[in-house]
Amino acid sequence: MSGRTVREERRESSALSAAPTALLVVVHGSEAGERFELQDGTLLIGRSPDADIQLTDAALGDQHARLTQEHGHWVVVDLGQSAGTFVNNERITEYALRDGDRIRFGRTILKLLSAGDIERRAIDELFRVENLDGLTLASNNATFNEVLARDVNHAQKYRRPLSLVMLDVDGFRKLNETRGEAVGSQVLQRLTMRLRSVLRKQDCLARIGDDDFALLLPATPLADAEGVVEKLRQAAEGEEVTFSAGLTTLSGSEEGAAMLRRARSGMLAAQKAGGNRVRKEVPEKIELPYLDPTRTQVVHDDDDD
Repeated sequence: MSGRTVREERRESSALSAAPTALLVVVHGSEAGERFELQDGTLLIGRSPDADIQLTDAALGDQHARLTQEHGHWVVVDLGQSAGTFVNNERITEYALRDGDRIRFGRTILKLLSAGDIERRAIDELFRVENLDGLTLASNNATFNEVLARDVNHAQKYRRPLSLVMLDVDGFRKLNETRGEAVGSQVLQRLTMRLRSVLRKQDCLARIGDDDFALLLPATPLADAEGVVEKLRQAAEGEEVTFSAGLTTLSGSEEGAAMLRRARSGMLAAQKAGGNRVRKEVPEKIELPYLDPTRTQVVHDDDDD
């Protein structure tokens, strides 16, 4: 016996067949960035080593769902596992997929590419996987750290203020427990859209934890940043959620890590005080080239880099 699994044998057969009719790209989850070629026929999705599309997500069953091609369309069929199958955030039992649909099994999200230059589109998706959070499409933690270093350097070089906000959604764990992770995921997605609607294009909003977000506000002194946070609080009301926030500003030649520590400290203090509030953490010493960071100043969106 060769010792190969059924999955490996199917992959070998697939490699000898025609070009794939579609691709599934994992955009969120432990396999983020992996792609699966879809050929004609029926494909099993699950944790089993014999599954055609094997995912390690603990929420999945060994045989979680099935993909079949019918009349030129790929149809996903849920096989009755408790975690369920969702397409574009709606739970389904059977669904004819369209190009661009996002399918979620547990915490894993895959995107179907079935039209146009799917190879080129797959490359674009993989770029997004590297830079964006797959659930909310906010920047991910790695991207945030890169932007933080860049913005700190820019602020120090051009003598401009830089403010930082850290947000934690109040009661999010309870929301997941009482209404389910699917509802929690939808809340985070819609909340992200609402938050971004009040931000400028140069502001960086990142999801850095399950329900934690960080926001960088270039060329924004502390007083102006307080106004931005108030707009964010109003935007969150549309999802009937609140958040605890920590707010600070850059001081002189310090590194971004110092800002992060202060903002996190403020966020934790806001949580400890009962949530639904903002705690401002002003640096002990404001070094040149900065003016008083609590003083409002006019900042134009089209400032040169």
